[in-house]
Amino acid sequence: MLKPLPVNQIEERNMESVAVLKAPLARFSQKAGWAFHAGGDDFDDFDGAAFDLAGVGSVGLVNYKGQPVGTSSVLVPQNLSGEKKRKLIEAILAAGALDRTAVEWTVPTVQLGSRRAGTIGRVAKSLVAGAKSRRAAS
Repeated sequence: MLKPLPVNQIEERNMESVAVLKAPLARFSQKAGWAFHAGGDDFDDFDGAAFDLAGVGSVGLVNYKGQPVGTSSVLVPQNLSGEKKRKLIEAILAAGALDRTAVEWTVPTVQLGSRRAGTIGRVAKSLVAGAKSRRAAS
């Protein structure tokens, strides 16, 4: 469970953006009851909130001034492993009742997987199987 932290923890914990979600902060206010506060870091001013996930680490959810409307950024401390980053992103998604298709971008060290990737894999296997059967028939 995500435990709220003061929003200034985003700057104090030297967090970096690891994902952009296709979901506004208002979704998390509605689904999880989160309150967002004005803050800022070395990058820009934002509205955001910070949390701690026991045994994993801290995480921030922000919308930077100038960031596209309807999106939010997930921030985590720079020293976390890809696995811990993934767990924190998934905790944020769960709080907003979102699935992985809401993730617009992640850093390369985070492997979330998606239904889209599964669909592409199934289509590719089908095409390969079809090509093999056509060769065998000729």
